[in-house]
Formats: sequence, structure tokens, C-alpha cells
Amino acid sequence: MRAAGLLATPNTDDPALTFDDMVAIALDGVAASWLPADDARALTDSRPFAIRDGSSP
Repeated sequence: MRAAGLLATPNTDDPALTFDDMVAIALDGVAASWLPADDARALTDSRPFAIRDGSSP
């Protein structure tokens, strides 16, 4: 469902979720929030989410 565009924010401690999964879900949470666009962009461009471009956090 996430691949189809559903934004998901789980409440779980499922050990099957990888770090990459959790980063993607956290980014979905930012996208689904009511934050102003500039604030959302600042969060998604911040260092903790650098994993998107292959660099380590």
C-alpha cells in the first residue's frame, strides 16, 4: 500500500522493519503533517534523513 502512495505512520516495535523502512515512514509522517512547506522541506533535507541519498546518518 505504501508503494501505491499511502502515507503510513506505524506504532510498532516490529524487528522486521529496517532502518531504511523507518526513515521512509518518518518522511511519510512529515509529508502527511500540517507543517508549512518550508518547515517540511527543512526536516526532509536535514542530516537524519540523509540515508535517502546513500550517505550514512
